[in-house]
Amino acid sequence: MTPKNDIKKSVKNKKKLLRYFLGGVYLNIYIKTNSTP
Repeated sequence: MTPKNDIKKSVKNKKKLLRYFLGGVYLNIYIKTNSTP
């Protein structure tokens, strides 16, 4: 296991977390805008 692979893996995980986070924020906004009359 080289440090380079570790860095690549951590970047991949960060991107995945960011995608989940942005998806959650978008979903919250979507629900709020649709629930208001």
